[in-house]
Amino acid sequence: MDEINKIKYVIKGLQIAIELMNEKTTHRATYSIENTIKKTQKKTRRVIKRKNAHKKWTSIEDEQLIQLRKKGYKNIKIAKILGRTERSISNRVTILKKKGIII
Repeated sequence: MDEINKIKYVIKGLQIAIELMNEKTTHRATYSIENTIKKTQKKTRRVIKRKNAHKKWTSIEDEQLIQLRKKGYKNIKIAKILGRTERSISNRVTILKKKGIII
């Protein structure tokens, strides 16, 4: 193999290596973008404002919560009905259990 052919061979190898690097970079960028989208979607779900956010629980809401639990509704469904977060429902159930209101 003469010198020119060796150089062409090396150049071709470098071009292939660069293409592979670009593919990996593209894959990493795509993964990063997808990951960012997923995180943003999760944050968006958490940030959605509920009509009763940071408001005290009323006795009427407590009664609704108790009735919905008796009917077998899950916390996520109760949260949608009462306009609260699932976490808020879970925390309230814990409080009502400690008070002996819910068994």
